[in-house]
Amino acid sequence: MVIVPGKVTILSLDEIKKGARIVKLSWRIKNGKRSAYIDRGRAAYPRKVYLGVVSEATAQEIFAEYQLLSIRKTLGIVCADCGNQDHAHAAVATEPGPTQESKSISEFVEEYLFSYGKRVKDKTKNVTYKQVSSYFLNKLIPWFTSKGITTLDQIERKTSQDIIDWLCDEYSSKSVRTRFADTKRLVTKAGTLGYISEDLWKTGYDLPELRQKQHLPLTGEELELIFNHSKYGEYYQWLYYTGKRPIDVSRLKWEDITLRGKLDSEIVIGNEKKDRDHVNGLHPVLQAKAKANKKTGPIFPHLYDDDTKKCQDKFKYAREALKKTLSNACYELVNRYGDKKTLYSLKHTSGQALSAKGRSAEDIAIHLGHSNTDTVHAYVRPDLGQSNQIVADIPTIIPGGSK
Repeated sequence: MVIVPGKVTILSLDEIKKGARIVKLSWRIKNGKRSAYIDRGRAAYPRKVYLGVVSEATAQEIFAEYQLLSIRKTLGIVCADCGNQDHAHAAVATEPGPTQESKSISEFVEEYLFSYGKRVKDKTKNVTYKQVSSYFLNKLIPWFTSKGITTLDQIERKTSQDIIDWLCDEYSSKSVRTRFADTKRLVTKAGTLGYISEDLWKTGYDLPELRQKQHLPLTGEELELIFNHSKYGEYYQWLYYTGKRPIDVSRLKWEDITLRGKLDSEIVIGNEKKDRDHVNGLHPVLQAKAKANKKTGPIFPHLYDDDTKKCQDKFKYAREALKKTLSNACYELVNRYGDKKTLYSLKHTSGQALSAKGRSAEDIAIHLGHSNTDTVHAYVRPDLGQSNQIVADIPTIIPGGSK
């Protein structure tokens, strides 16, 4: 049975290439009307088939027919009555199964890493490649072995949730999503090559709600300490007083500053992330530094570079110097929630200082270079002293009477 409504073209079985699968039924607005399309997967040509303006029920029926033909072609399923692949009354496979003999997980991981490594310029220096290969070889394969899973065909749908539970116990919350994404790519590749069902891990797992880490603001004592750093003290001061991103401050030039008066001096700070400039006022401390300067060019030559990657590689030393300075003075770098003190902490500290002075969210957004106030809350934490004053106003209840 082949369904052929008005403007629909049904491809023959010969036209559906081996390995092609119907993966999606989608809708588009065409000439003001809702039209259906079928996405036939990576190996089929043409990739998308236009069904025309049809009803939901008709589209679903056509979609089911396409899937049936595709599944039969991939798996070699034939009609139990007559052996014909074109018949619609043959048994329907709910999902494609493996099309190749299974392979050991360790062998497949080696092949996967070899293929991955060919796309990397220098495997000895590429941090992502080293992290992925270390995770697969030293963590994931031993975990599979401990569960008695040695070949790809032993991986089941519920295995995904078991891996997530293990990752949550083994890794910090920041790494859980990354490591599971690496695992899912590995399993998806096995499905693409036909060792397991390609749709095996599309559903059936729940990633935990992970709390996003914050940058901890610095105290006055900590600011005073790092501002005295011999090499990066000036850089830390500019980060704090401008409230801008480390890479944007590292690219500042003396020519970006216009000195007029105390209240009308300005500094133009480029935003590498948004590809636009911010014009801000200049703090009196920075005005004094600009007046005393007789040079031109980058304010921080040792951190400046037009290339984003090279610039980031340079200011990472400023980040390490900040951590080392605070650590040597016995200041805590990470709280119990995993929040850390980093270069971005100076931006957060700047916003926090304005909040403590009673500045509005709009004022803080202007200072930090944000286009709106939606993200200001991430830079401003509740003031502990103010919070204590608030809770002190709650009436005290004593058993047997009130006070």
